Amino acid sequence: MNAPNSLLVQAITLQNQGREDEAAALFLKCLEANANDVAAIYSLGVIYLKRRQAGDIVGLLEHGSRAAPKFAPVWFALGEAYKELGRRDEALAAYDNALAVKPDYTEVLNNSGALLREMHRHHDALVRFNQVLSINPDDQSALVNCGILLTEFKSSKEAIGMFERLLKLNPDYDYGLGLLCYERLHACDWEGFAEAVQRITEGVRAGKRVCKSLAFMAISDSAAD
Repeated sequence: MNAPNSLLVQAITLQNQGREDEAAALFLKCLEANANDVAAIYSLGVIYLKRRQAGDIVGLLEHGSRAAPKFAPVWFALGEAYKELGRRDEALAAYDNALAVKPDYTEVLNNSGALLREMHRHHDALVRFNQVLSINPDDQSALVNCGILLTEFKSSKEAIGMFERLLKLNPDYDYGLGLLCYERLHACDWEGFAEAVQRITEGVRAGKRVCKSLAFMAISDSAAD
């Protein structure tokens, strides 16, 4: 039996309003009425994860995953908690359980792809990001991660294509122009290169997040920068 619907709705409303302490108190009341209320468990988990308190909530999320194994969001939250705690293999297993329930869960695909990249499993990570793009071709996180991974595989043409798609969607994506320009430099692709370098130099001088330091040193020939 679920906690009283009005109490759960009130808690979620408070959470959406940013009144997280009040929301957390009500979610706990929901769990007093029903310890297996997975909506309350998940929502409380989101609050604790936002506070970077994974250690305080991981046990409850584990309980939630056992109580409602077909509820993908609780597996996702559990994966996030494990990841914060440095338990990467368990995080990946939790993400996989979420995807077994909901294969098109793009947030899980992106986050598990990022974790796989951290674990130096670059091919597996690329598969995940490509899955995201098959669902949403305009997903900016997947585009930038695909591009970066493709540079690791020395697939410059494909990487450049990813960065170009990203910048068409969001010309001001953090470090996006620098990524594109740096990869064009590696590929000896000079299309629009001088103009891009000028934009990057102006952006760096203005304090914008347009290009990372290593790439900028390779791109710029101005010692003053």
